Amino acid sequence: MEAEKGGPVEAWARANDVSDLCPVLISNGFTTLASIQRLDLDDMREMGVTRPGDRKRLLIAVESFANAPIPATPQFMITQTPAALHLPAPEPHLAPPTLPSPTKPDIRIPPTRNPKRCKTKCHQYHIPGERHQCGPEDVCKGFEVCGHLDLHPDEKKRRRAEKKSERKRRKTLEQEEEGEWKKKKDELLRVKRLPQFDGWWQAQLEEVVRCDPDQYSLEEGTRKRAQAMAAVARKYTEFRRVLRREAAINTQIETELRASGMKLSLDAEVEYIARRQKELASALEEKEVPADEQGGDEELP
Repeated sequence: MEAEKGGPVEAWARANDVSDLCPVLISNGFTTLASIQRLDLDDMREMGVTRPGDRKRLLIAVESFANAPIPATPQFMITQTPAALHLPAPEPHLAPPTLPSPTKPDIRIPPTRNPKRCKTKCHQYHIPGERHQCGPEDVCKGFEVCGHLDLHPDEKKRRRAEKKSERKRRKTLEQEEEGEWKKKKDELLRVKRLPQFDGWWQAQLEEVVRCDPDQYSLEEGTRKRAQAMAAVARKYTEFRRVLRREAAINTQIETELRASGMKLSLDAEVEYIARRQKELASALEEKEVPADEQGGDEELP
């Protein structure tokens, strides 16, 4: 029974050079020509036809289905009787292939056009279905005295120029505003560099002595100079700790922006950065330890 069902399928496979795939088709239920005609890539994937060459051959065979020479199926064959021996053998009747309905790309819709306009005399639109005629009183005498100024070529040029200049002005304003927000963002995320140690050290030492000359001194080998140097060292350590904390906060914020995938406008991004800087700084201040007990970078919450 299965061989009878596979007869037309085998003939179609031989005609289209896909005989090696015929057993796979029949074993998966494609035993009629109608089912073969509906074969697609999903069916091939379910049947296990994974090689691109086999898929291509099957698709070409299905597309050329209507032109394939297929003999009559057993159910269409008529057993000849003695009275019908002189009659010609009946030919198989195959239903024509169903053509897909045209899709949007197949249908070309002509673009709509504005009505024509009289460009040389009165500048009026032509009324559809009527012949346009301009009287002497309708002829344009100039831009200043035109009766249809909104349709005058010079007026249309002026409008186009205004629109172009307005677009250019808006684009310039947007670029300037974007530059301002980018500048604010860079200022928020910029971390100060440590100053050159020698010059900074000497300037700070002189500043400490100037502010409190009774306790500190610049004289070499004195106790007051040692105290001044210790004060400057504490100041430098504090300055370096603050810079490291700012760098850690900014790194945390940039990581949050990248990880969250938020698509914020520049102004919203600047507001977010400023708010997070305050939140992280206050969180660090609450759990801050003395500088001499710190062993490394601060851990952000």
